[in-house]
Formats: sequence, structure tokens, C-alpha cells
Amino acid sequence: WREDPLLPTVLRLYNVGPRNLQFALASLPPASKEDPRCWACQEASMADAALRREAAVAERYFAAVYHRAIWQGWSLTHFHLMRARVLQAAGRAEEAHELYRGLTLECCPDPSSFQASRERHQLSS
Repeated sequence: WREDPLLPTVLRLYNVGPRNLQFALASLPPASKEDPRCWACQEASMADAALRREAAVAERYFAAVYHRAIWQGWSLTHFHLMRARVLQAAGRAEEAHELYRGLTLECCPDPSSFQASRERHQLSS
């Protein structure tokens, strides 16, 4: 299965975050017992810097999608949670905290509001 040309693609698609992908790669056995090296570590496309760049591009894309959806009046909890995370990452913690607060008024009817309550607690601590 290691020779399967789709393995890197499947690993990338299944693991959205670079850290998750690195854990997935670490869980795979080495290519051979005689030469126990990380086969993926030798691939430039699987390097930490490349994975982080790809994640940043994906994050910017989804931030734009979420921003547009909210701008058009869609009121899905997940969109608001992601908007708050973008604000928090941009250093706008006060605005993010307000969005988290709004999402947690009715705690936990869905996973996004539960995550918002966790984020709000971390910001408040």
C-alpha cells in the first residue's frame, strides 16, 4: 500500500491541519525495517513549512467564504464561530469575545456553540 500514488493525497485530504497530518504520518510504519526512515519526511510537499503554507491558504479561503456567507445574511452558527476565530487570530480578541458570547447564549445545541463556549472561556481566563 505504501507504493500507492494516492496515499499522500488521501493523507492530506483527511487531515486538514498540518499538525494532524504530522501525527498521521508518524503513526505509519517506516518503509522498511532495514532502513527505518520517515518516507514522507523526505518529500518536500510533506515538509512542515509546505504544510503550514497550504493550511494558511486554506484558512484564508474559508475565511473569505465565511465572511461572504455572513455578509449575505446567512446565520449559521458555524460561520459565526469561524468568523470569531479569524478575528481572534488577527488579534481582535474583544470582537471575537463578543461573537463567542453571542454564540453561547444558548449553550451547546450544536458543536459550534459548544466550541464557542470553550473559546470564550479561554479568552476570559
